[in-house]
Amino acid sequence: MSLVGSGTNVVGHCRTEGSVQIDGTVEGSVEAADVVSIGQDGVMIGDISTRDAVVDGRIEGNLTIGSLLHLKATSVVTGEIDAERILIEEGATLNVTVRMADGRGQPPASES
Repeated sequence: MSLVGSGTNVVGHCRTEGSVQIDGTVEGSVEAADVVSIGQDGVMIGDISTRDAVVDGRIEGNLTIGSLLHLKATSVVTGEIDAERILIEEGATLNVTVRMADGRGQPPASES
């Protein structure tokens, strides 16, 4: 697991085949094969692309989540969300556009 610790500021593109824990500030983009976790004091300004995400802190950007996005009560998210599943705890603050697509919402093929 990669860690951006409290008090740390990272500017740029982060990419990992594992997971990322953000307790500091990241300005740029994050791609992770497994999980991106934003701690309660964590700030992400930019885009995230990952399988799963757990958000306690603040995100300003677009989220592309392959499976589950868990927004905890202290989370504040502004931007666009594209996720298969979303769990939102009471108290989370959202100013987002959400798109959820897993193929089930596709119209049936027309018969010829």
